[in-house]
Amino acid sequence: MKCDNKPVVVVRVNDAFCRECFLTYFTHKFRATIGKSKLVREGEKVLLTVSGGQASCAMLNLVNEGLGKSVHKRLRFSPSILYIDEGAVLGMCLQERSNVQEKVLSSARKTGFPCFYSSLEMVMACGGCAGAEDADSHGDEQPCHYSTYHGVDDCEGLHTNVDMQRRLTSLFEATRTITAKEDLLNVLRMRLMVHIAIQEGFTKLMVGDTGTRLAVRVMSNVAQGRGSALALDTGFSDDRHGIAVLLRPMMDFTGKEIVMYNRFHDIRPVTIAAFTTKSSCAASITKLSQTFVLQLQEHFPSTINTICRTAGKICEATDLGSKRPAQCCMCKISLDTSVVVPSALQSVLYSQSLATKAEELSSPSCESTPSLKVPAETNCCENTEPDGGTCCSQRRRDESLCRMTSADLCGMLCYGCRLIIHDMDSIENLPHDMVKAVATQSNRAKIKEEILEFLLDDD
Repeated sequence: MKCDNKPVVVVRVNDAFCRECFLTYFTHKFRATIGKSKLVREGEKVLLTVSGGQASCAMLNLVNEGLGKSVHKRLRFSPSILYIDEGAVLGMCLQERSNVQEKVLSSARKTGFPCFYSSLEMVMACGGCAGAEDADSHGDEQPCHYSTYHGVDDCEGLHTNVDMQRRLTSLFEATRTITAKEDLLNVLRMRLMVHIAIQEGFTKLMVGDTGTRLAVRVMSNVAQGRGSALALDTGFSDDRHGIAVLLRPMMDFTGKEIVMYNRFHDIRPVTIAAFTTKSSCAASITKLSQTFVLQLQEHFPSTINTICRTAGKICEATDLGSKRPAQCCMCKISLDTSVVVPSALQSVLYSQSLATKAEELSSPSCESTPSLKVPAETNCCENTEPDGGTCCSQRRRDESLCRMTSADLCGMLCYGCRLIIHDMDSIENLPHDMVKAVATQSNRAKIKEEILEFLLDDD
């Protein structure tokens, strides 16, 4: 503490702050995190994703204060706000969801920033996720359903769709474990966020991931076989989606620091029950990792900082000879399943194949692997003229893409996303754009294998 005032906050051992010094330290740390990265240019459109929680509310207030005219070295980007309602998968009724949305948008009303809001079920309407390979084709996508809110009392109410909500809830009901539900929720939320950002011309997204949350994510990702994605999942920037880059300006703060900042500014976040609320510490891998990290942090105050800094030194392994590495069709990281024998992955796959064969021998009358029907947008064989050969040839060419098994789907996913599919009883309600992306990649891989012997080597 550098002043003579009475300390009110102890951030770490021997780091006691009064109220004014703590707020100065907190604000400087936030701006320094953004400034030293040099990723946000002057006048750039940045989308702030706000959920109503502690971290996102603190981030919104920091950005609002940083844009003030009297602030020294003020922030110079152009912010907007995005709120996504997830109440459909959390068992909330429409009235509860509307109340939460109104509370979150009331904070947006105070800042005056343009605001976009949508519901998670609208991810089912996305014509395609904006990955790096979709940069040239997203203009033909079906616009996602969301609404705008420009800082005045013009909220149109909860933006939802009964059919899409039914499909989304059925998808989560078919997912057996809470761990898989949490991972699936993160994947779908990210797809919708990126889709809206690209539709509105944003090049940067800011999320409220804290150091505590990132430390828990490091432990849970390693436990679930997502170690190859640590650099993107826990770093300051995440560019896996190509056009829209994800930024984490709150990554250097612990949960305790953020709670104290909100208390000093009288910021009241919205509390929403999650999948693991009021459950045991063993309810999911993420909950178990959180308990482990927080207990260590209680006795060793540098635990979170050590975990995050260690994860920041891990780099993604890239093949220098590959111009464009294949991406997972769900989470968009580079595929980590192209490994040589022997490896841990091959051992797991071999064990799974033996278990599958044993089940088939013990139950010879069981049904085959469930398949997924990709709904066609138009029926090219009905109401066509006799000379419509082009339409029928197109149907015959895409006939192999109309049915897909879970094995075909897993072939285009990373190891972590394969675990999500394995915990599903049915893959029928997956988003159409995700299924079509898998079908397209699978078809391209088969064609490449067929013509591989006719291709010339680079050397």
